[in-house]
Amino acid sequence: MGTTKLRANQIFGISTNYAPVLNNVLPVSSLPSTGTSVRLLGAYFNPNTTVLISGQTVNTVSFISDNELLVGLTTGNVEGTFAITINNGNSSVFTNRFIVSFGDVKVPTNNDWVITSGQVNTAINGEFKLAVKDSPAVGYLNTADFIIPDGVDFELRFNFLTSPIEANPDQGYTPNQGVTLINSSNADVYGFFVWDYPYANSNPALAQYIWREGTTIKGDLKNVALESVCSIKRVGAQTYYIVDGIIRYTSAFVSSGDLKIKAYISELSIINLKLIYI
Repeated sequence: MGTTKLRANQIFGISTNYAPVLNNVLPVSSLPSTGTSVRLLGAYFNPNTTVLISGQTVNTVSFISDNELLVGLTTGNVEGTFAITINNGNSSVFTNRFIVSFGDVKVPTNNDWVITSGQVNTAINGEFKLAVKDSPAVGYLNTADFIIPDGVDFELRFNFLTSPIEANPDQGYTPNQGVTLINSSNADVYGFFVWDYPYANSNPALAQYIWREGTTIKGDLKNVALESVCSIKRVGAQTYYIVDGIIRYTSAFVSSGDLKIKAYISELSIINLKLIYI
């Protein structure tokens, strides 16, 4: 009787023709210089899948299923947001997916959002994604974890992302593209906006950023990668506007009272949104 050899992908019913997909990281953060484990949830994993996390030492990768990996790692001593690379025979890089921080990291879920206008997809990791082409949408986070108490230091990180349903985005001033912090009167008091996208009607990967200081628009950061990591960081009486780890503007403006996080989109999506209490 003949013997049939089965490959791992046949046994597990996994296709290796597709690049890995990463939907969720649990937990999304860890303290520096710590041994820990994280679950990677996604698709197209196989028993030979490898994982790299920039700035960290990956010790073990355990295959749970084609949708889950368990990764044992030792974090580095540098705080920041780091990329995860997954290779199942095809390699995918997922930027800004793992945080090393001394702070308390909060990641929104679908249930944390209140949508006030338009249609938004928040089903995956609570990300604020455009659901209807050319249809502006607005929402805010309204659960206790995301109501920032008066006087508490924090950092809010996020990325803008080209929406796949917007094949030909309009160039020029786009007022409905941003992340802000609002006061008890629902007025924007801090915020990042994409002002010009694609920048100068050229490269769709580039944009022009501005930021809000109370009622005043500040900044003029041109020709910057659209998917840069943006941060609004408040420490004491100073607020810092940060792009890819570089402080671009320092503000002494102080808004009293609790703050909520608000999102505006019309052609872009907002992903990797994380609130860190520091």
